[in-house]
Amino acid sequence: MGHSVPNSTREKVPGKWDTRLTPAMFAQVKQVGAPRWLDTNRLAYAQDHNARADLYVADAAGGLPLVITADRATTPIFTGGLGGGYAVAPDGGTVVYTSPADGKLYAVAAEGGKARQVTTGAGGHASPQFSPDGRRLALMVDDGERVAIAVTDAGGEEWPRRVSRGDAIPFDPQWSPDGRSLAYAEYDAEGYPWHQTRVVVADLDGGEVRALVDWPGVATLAPRWSPDGKRLAVISDRSGWANLWVVDAATGE
Repeated sequence: MGHSVPNSTREKVPGKWDTRLTPAMFAQVKQVGAPRWLDTNRLAYAQDHNARADLYVADAAGGLPLVITADRATTPIFTGGLGGGYAVAPDGGTVVYTSPADGKLYAVAAEGGKARQVTTGAGGHASPQFSPDGRRLALMVDDGERVAIAVTDAGGEEWPRRVSRGDAIPFDPQWSPDGRSLAYAEYDAEGYPWHQTRVVVADLDGGEVRALVDWPGVATLAPRWSPDGKRLAVISDRSGWANLWVVDAATGE
């Protein structure tokens, strides 16, 4: 037989009191994140609420924000994995994001308005990144059988062109400053990203795809180009701990 706890002591025993918070109340909490500068005065950010996510634009000095995805929502960005992300054009005038309705990329003006479809074709499209000149987009494509990095024009006039090679799972594409190369991380389909990942650089003009950093048993992530395009900063646990490393973009040293 269990022993009941008297009301006089119930509030003193951990876990025995009636909570003032309910699961429904937690579901109502709005999550805000992923800020992006549009220009020196405006910021875009994402907000998740009740299984819906929207993008907002706010004045950096304060004031009421403008929801720019009211016409077509975006994919929640706090769930992790493939399926989300958004990008701001270099001129700050356009935002491209993934719609959960069909998994394709859509563009909307930073001032708001009707969303315009950018990508077509099979699979889900995510993690858009504008090229430095704003004319192209790098993205992830998942057709259910394979994940690939692809490039398409920002105007939506052509089908995505695959850039990555093989059956590895690539992610996080990043344009070089001159717009001629893409760096991204990838891991083997039978592996795990926290066990071993490599950094790959794809030459968009010549078509060469090479592993720049491929340290056995090491997770190397988040490649970011230096402004002159000569180096890449990466996060790697080569030392046994996650640390910031700088890699020569030509030699991988």
